[in-house]
Amino acid sequence: MNDFAAGKKARSVNGKIRLGVPHSVTTRWMRQYCIKGRTHHIGWLIHYSDYEIVSFYGAQIRGLVNYYQLAPNISQQLERVRWACLESCRKTLVAKHNLTKTQSYKRYYKREAAKRNHLCVRVERANKKPLTARCGEQSQKHRPNATYANDEIPPFTIVGRQRELTKRLLAEKCEGCGVTNVPLEGHHVHKLADLKRRWQGRKYKPEWVKWMIGRRRKTIFVCRPCHEDITHGRYDGTKLR
Repeated sequence: MNDFAAGKKARSVNGKIRLGVPHSVTTRWMRQYCIKGRTHHIGWLIHYSDYEIVSFYGAQIRGLVNYYQLAPNISQQLERVRWACLESCRKTLVAKHNLTKTQSYKRYYKREAAKRNHLCVRVERANKKPLTARCGEQSQKHRPNATYANDEIPPFTIVGRQRELTKRLLAEKCEGCGVTNVPLEGHHVHKLADLKRRWQGRKYKPEWVKWMIGRRRKTIFVCRPCHEDITHGRYDGTKLR
């Protein structure tokens, strides 16, 4: 007996491909921020500055949202992850400064125009706009018309050695060409071992590769032209400082 004879509603196929956020993705990220269902701080981050801590969490949730912004179920699947990320970040700051819950909310939570309630840290600079790190400010609405046609490289920050990130950003000096007073972007590799393996045995290694391996750094801060050249393999080997 078929479905029609049995009075059941038959399924139809419209031929459209639907991108969705898998439940496994939500589960995996929740495990990163929670232990036994409760959010927890990340102990090794306590030794870094507030700017670095918020930058670290913000880069994670921002990258996740950007990746799945075409998915219709992004809000349902990632809202819990965003909340867990914010709470884990806040608890890490609480553990660092020994704050109360109320003090942490007053100090770090901000509500700005056209932005969601989120964590924010600013580093003031003389006669310049402050360095700002945010976490959770991005909307998680479904964006069916989102496009990556321009292939733009977003600014990306990641925690480096203790207090070094803020110092290098405040210097406003490209670690590639050496130009000063320009916005900097971070080029990051997952593992130095991957970088070494990729260029192993080659006679020619770009100067930025030698610099990162020699200094044992997974992140290099450069101006946008240098970042584009490094990313697309056009870097000409100007000596890195």
